[in-house]
Amino acid sequence: MRNVVTKATLLLAMTASTLDASALEVQLLVVHWNKAPMGGVIIAARGFGAPAAPSQSDGKTKLDLGLRFDAQKDAGRAIPIYIVGPKDYVLIDPFDERVRIPSPHDPANAYEQIVLLEKGAADALRDPKVIQAVVARIEAKPKAAASVETTSAERDHAVESVALELGVSEEQIKKAVADWVPPDTDDYALGLKARFENRYGDAVKHFSRSLDAREREANVAMAKAHDAAFFLGSSLYDEGEFADAADAYEKARRYDPNNAATLNNF
Repeated sequence: MRNVVTKATLLLAMTASTLDASALEVQLLVVHWNKAPMGGVIIAARGFGAPAAPSQSDGKTKLDLGLRFDAQKDAGRAIPIYIVGPKDYVLIDPFDERVRIPSPHDPANAYEQIVLLEKGAADALRDPKVIQAVVARIEAKPKAAASVETTSAERDHAVESVALELGVSEEQIKKAVADWVPPDTDDYALGLKARFENRYGDAVKHFSRSLDAREREANVAMAKAHDAAFFLGSSLYDEGEFADAADAYEKARRYDPNNAATLNNF
């Protein structure tokens, strides 16, 4: 009898939770390229909605996406953003100027980090993380549809475009890339530099290793998150908190849809 009551109770709680629609927010953490939090920065989604409130002294703010997106269906979707002000800064990371819609089971304290660089700050190009973001920005520029590989002319055009955005010279970017020595253990950075230097075979090798490593990390993180959500749900149920238990079990199910122990609690 207890199992029948459990299933009915959890199903009712889950149904109620899915009807509780609310506006989506993306939590942002705005930092200077030297890692210092930045206050007074206004970020907006490109093409819709109102700008976020100016970032606080700790760099934090929230971008309100309203009811335009569904928390379940659109989790992970990329939203283009831009800096409303101050105008003398450029967004360098994320390099594609996009943030992701949070998943309903993301931690409440999860923030999307936004890294800014002053226009004309050529000295910052000596920082490994800055030049990595700059190279990623260059390599992400669209190329001619007919091109199989990025041509020298296309890359020169991309460098010129990014140099203009950053307020530095093309020569300063090229020198910074030439001087950049990524760690031997950072296949992602090594792959970016190989691409910039037209060493596509090396780029494939490094990005393959980087992808393998990141997928392993993601799988381990998902398994750990499932376990925490599962035991949270079990503990909430034993406390008689059935609605919260249903939410926790649902999170566990999303992390591992085929886990027998989790499915048994539905």
